[in-house]
Amino acid sequence: MTELNLEIRSAEIGHLTSISNLLRNAALPNEDIEEFLNTMVVLELDGKIIGCVALELYGNYALLRSLAVDKMQRSKGYGKLLVREIIKLAKSHKVVQLFLLTETAVKFFPVFGFKKILREKIPEIVKTSREFTTFCPVSAVAMTLKL
Repeated sequence: MTELNLEIRSAEIGHLTSISNLLRNAALPNEDIEEFLNTMVVLELDGKIIGCVALELYGNYALLRSLAVDKMQRSKGYGKLLVREIIKLAKSHKVVQLFLLTETAVKFFPVFGFKKILREKIPEIVKTSREFTTFCPVSAVAMTLKL
């Protein structure tokens, strides 16, 4: 049995193409991802990016976005690894509450304590994000986690 060379680290400008491809393959928006590169982490397996997740910071609030794992690497716990890492990053930025929108992972996020929330209850500053205004349909479920 071979040992996997798995590494989570901060995203870098040189990762943009791989991240964009990963997001596109997961049917997630990637147009503005460069803006959040400094609050994004990637997961590398044997030097290849197989996962990513980012934060959009809004003072004490943040939007968790762009969580993606390569289709061939799903169901191995990598998504959970990325979410735990981004929650640590959020805490290091003094975030008190995380928000997200999802159409496909409503059952995934409660494992971390996320709960559904009405969009009206989300702070206006967070709702100015392109995730809310442009990218995600009204049918996407809003969720939150108090840190």
